[in-house]
Amino acid sequence: MQDVKKFLKNELKAHFSPEEVSSLIRLILEKEFSIPLADILACKFNHLSDAAVQKLSEIVDKVKSGEPIQYILGETDFFGLSFFLNRSVLIPRPETEELVQWVIDSTNNASAKILDIGTGSGCIAVTLAKKLPHAEIHAWDISPAALEVARKNAERNG
Repeated sequence: MQDVKKFLKNELKAHFSPEEVSSLIRLILEKEFSIPLADILACKFNHLSDAAVQKLSEIVDKVKSGEPIQYILGETDFFGLSFFLNRSVLIPRPETEELVQWVIDSTNNASAKILDIGTGSGCIAVTLAKKLPHAEIHAWDISPAALEVARKNAERNG
């Protein structure tokens, strides 16, 4: 296979801005193939196995068809933490990180009681539990599938 980054750039440049292409390359190589960011930046990873090349092609096809990279990879970063997700929950937005920061900045840690209704991935409740360890936090959702994702994320981010 040609240079992996060159391949990805050529495949994605017609569909995304240069900034988005760079971000997608980093996410795909770092999250799916466990290539350290330093190696990505220094281009120290040009050989991929045949199975990895096949997986890379599948990911590129999904990205080009408009599927969000977070669903393809099955995870996203939120407030410096890694969260599992799937189509049963929404992808956390940057504005949600701003909301979490506002809650942290505005909350008296010792006496806080927080209810996250419609918790989805649990990113709000889990992050607040880590940042406000003395707060009482409850996470509710009507969807059993979403609650399972939130449970996994609570375990993952302990």
